[in-house]
Amino acid sequence: MRNRLFVTEMLVVALVLGMTVVGCDNGSTSGFRGDTALNGTWILIDKDGNPSLFFGAKQEMILKNGNVYGNIVGDVSVRTNEGTYFTDDGKITMTTTHWRGAFAALAFELEFLFVEHEPFDIEPDRWYSTSEIKTILLASGITEEQVNQNRQFRSTYTYSVNGNKLTMTPIDGGSSSSFIYTKK
Repeated sequence: MRNRLFVTEMLVVALVLGMTVVGCDNGSTSGFRGDTALNGTWILIDKDGNPSLFFGAKQEMILKNGNVYGNIVGDVSVRTNEGTYFTDDGKITMTTTHWRGAFAALAFELEFLFVEHEPFDIEPDRWYSTSEIKTILLASGITEEQVNQNRQFRSTYTYSVNGNKLTMTPIDGGSSSSFIYTKK
């Protein structure tokens, strides 16, 4: 059970890293009232300070004025999902808005590995809104309660930035394990 929780947490981190925002980014900070110290490209690292690998690829998160862009970076760089974030009093809340099909399929197969359900009807190269993903999960037999409790849609962490190091610790369920990133 602990291994499943760890895999789920790592997947949540990978999803957080994969977030991107739909819309236009003209570089302006107007309207964003969060912590601009988070702006930059962050690489998830392990306890030894090496890049933490997800299926052999680095996990990269780009934070910029409330928008979060994520990539899984290996031989090629792949955006995995899209979202937004806001900060308040040492906390960051990230909300996923869109998912790349292949990544969503993998994420939710791992998340609901021990839950009986029909196969997810997800096309690998298509982008899906969170609403569409929730509909697909429900259609496959995942309960509404299980869908609504899933941290992959919205997660809150305490965070701190110390030089080129970002530490995030989940506060809305799950483990108290921290995720550590280094600035690229």
